[in-house]
Amino acid sequence: MGEPAFDIVAVTGCPTGIAHTFMAAAALEKAAQDRGLTIKVETHGQVGVEGRLTPDEIARARGAIVASDRDVNAGRFSGRPTVIVPVTDAIMDPNALIDRAFSIAEDYIANLDSKGDAAAKAAAHAAAAAGGRAEHDDDTGPLHAFYRHIMGGINHTLPFLVVGGILTAAAQLMGTPAGFVPDALYAIGRLMVLLAMPVLSAHIAESIAGRPAIVSGYAVGLIAEAGLAENASTWGVITGLAFSGGPGFIGAVVGGFLAGYITKALMRGLIRLPKLIDGLKVGVLYPLVPTVVAGLVMCAIAAPTAGMSRVFTEILGSCVLAAPVVAGVLLGCLCAWDFGGPVNKVAFVTGVLTLMTGLLEGGGSLAYAAGTAITAAVSAACMTPPIVTSIACALVPSAFSTDERRESRKNLVLGIIHVTEGTIPFVKDGPAAARPIMMASSSLAAVLSFVWGVRSPSPVGGLLICPVVTGWQWWLLAVLLGSIAGGVLFALAKRYDEHRASESVS
Repeated sequence: MGEPAFDIVAVTGCPTGIAHTFMAAAALEKAAQDRGLTIKVETHGQVGVEGRLTPDEIARARGAIVASDRDVNAGRFSGRPTVIVPVTDAIMDPNALIDRAFSIAEDYIANLDSKGDAAAKAAAHAAAAAGGRAEHDDDTGPLHAFYRHIMGGINHTLPFLVVGGILTAAAQLMGTPAGFVPDALYAIGRLMVLLAMPVLSAHIAESIAGRPAIVSGYAVGLIAEAGLAENASTWGVITGLAFSGGPGFIGAVVGGFLAGYITKALMRGLIRLPKLIDGLKVGVLYPLVPTVVAGLVMCAIAAPTAGMSRVFTEILGSCVLAAPVVAGVLLGCLCAWDFGGPVNKVAFVTGVLTLMTGLLEGGGSLAYAAGTAITAAVSAACMTPPIVTSIACALVPSAFSTDERRESRKNLVLGIIHVTEGTIPFVKDGPAAARPIMMASSSLAAVLSFVWGVRSPSPVGGLLICPVVTGWQWWLLAVLLGSIAGGVLFALAKRYDEHRASESVS
């Protein structure tokens, strides 16, 4: 007996694999259940793939939805009525995605019906019933692909930066005279940070072309990290590795894309070669050719790219430290625009990349001051919105449903650990002023964090990393003041909406 068919099969995934992934899965499951449809959702979370779809389940489904901002092997759905969208679309309007997935097969059948081809009509009806329709509705586009590849690299880089930043900060907090433990922790932390550039490049390349691109990705990442020593009197100009002044994070990103797309082009070019030499392709050609080509390009552009990285870091650092109010408002608005979505990630990635440079240059540098200040402000801005919902529910519980009150209690915990996504349902179904209120409260928290000189060596962790945050008391106060202000305004907005609704009914 074959496996049961589902009306809908879906895959969800977000860059960090924490909140959006499972919120999107839950939204799709609820929408399908409300409509009496069967559904199976495969989630790509931080711990791996859960609920993996089989080829038979994909083939027998009426429609498929891929709601993801990371690589989930969407090629499996070729020949199926599939909607491909960013993960936030599944959270905001899951019913629309289900309708679109079904409409692809229905429109195709209707077109064939109008032609009156009996054989084609019968085949189309059979294919639609089994899920067979060679058409995809892809709303992602090249910009979303770029975002997905960047976040693929950032997602793998984060643990190295978090561990490295916390260990180096902890070692410095132990003070002087230094001993075995602080020296060892500092050394381990520095090594973790040094790995960040190669990991970033390697996993950008992997996101583009899969595992064959990892080796060349690491190679160009090492060039971005180490830099090149030059001597005009030598035949080749390049005399070795400088281990300072490398192309930096801009070089790592450029190198990752170079390695990825060169590998992808090579794989397509060699696809017709006999399968007998697959071992040669995988073991030699795929790692060697892209490494040589991308490596030579990186060597050629190393100097100008390094200059660009330095200029970017200096300009960003000067702007942040000289205009903390403007920087705080900008970052706060970005963080509270889509609560963990692509716009939010612009602020997050800015902080991560600047922190990467700062940790490499070490304490006392402009890059370190700017990077740690930005990560502290971004964290404050991201922690604030979920706590706003908790405070608002506590102030006017009657204005919220039982489910919302229950979720608000979870949001208090989510806010403390820097998970913003729990705010989405409250804004989606809340008053028109909900998003501006969240943006204002996040901006207040970020501005206060900048003004009070808070420095965080880690881009994630929330208030749990307070022991290694410089000025953690002010950081806590900034989040608290932003949350209280936003909570009061959100409660008033909910009460106003409730009052208007009761007036319209009467």
